[in-house]
Amino acid sequence: MKPLISLNNIKKEFPMDGVVVKALRGADLEIKTGEFVAIVGPSGSGKSTLMNIIGLLDRPTKGEYFFAGEEASSFSDNKLALIRNSKIGFIFQTFNLLPRISALENVKMPLMYKAKTKEKERKNMAMEKLKQVGLEERVEHRPNQLSGGQQQRVAIARALINNPEVILADEPTGNLDSKSGKEIMEIIKNLHREKRTIIMVTHDLKLAGQAQRIIQVKDGKIIKDSKTK
Repeated sequence: MKPLISLNNIKKEFPMDGVVVKALRGADLEIKTGEFVAIVGPSGSGKSTLMNIIGLLDRPTKGEYFFAGEEASSFSDNKLALIRNSKIGFIFQTFNLLPRISALENVKMPLMYKAKTKEKERKNMAMEKLKQVGLEERVEHRPNQLSGGQQQRVAIARALINNPEVILADEPTGNLDSKSGKEIMEIIKNLHREKRTIIMVTHDLKLAGQAQRIIQVKDGKIIKDSKTK
């Protein structure tokens, strides 16, 4: 079976103050459908750049990236947006919720691109996802009326609304207390049990140890790829 995600000699360079910064220096990586992978490394190692390329938020300078068997460099901007919205769910450390609207409205946001979906159906889908993360009693609350852990649950519900194949989690517990962090990790592990592909960036080796594989990144290179179980 072909890997869901395949990176071949991926390089990424940024011009900065007249100097070329080499964020990735030839990364090779394969991730199969249904795997739970953690990407770890110190600040500036290139792990966030790697995540952005995997999530089709950024394009590599050189190298090949295949997503579900298709070479991503051939994707138009419209196709990139479509895949990001329908195939990939994003969970960020800072939640990225819109502050002026309710939890329910935040979760519905990705459905705006689905013109054929009626409002009642959108509401029902969003309610179902909020219930899945245990927030059915907080649907009308705005982000500033929710705790950090509850805001991250809303973000997870939003990430799930289009039933994506891949969940990309960038430091998903980074802004949370230990109790909320454990609860969020349990939700992420439950998503993996549902056969979703999970890719998590973290600096926390204890968190990374809950994944099936740990990818260690240093100085723009993958230096180790090991199984945890």
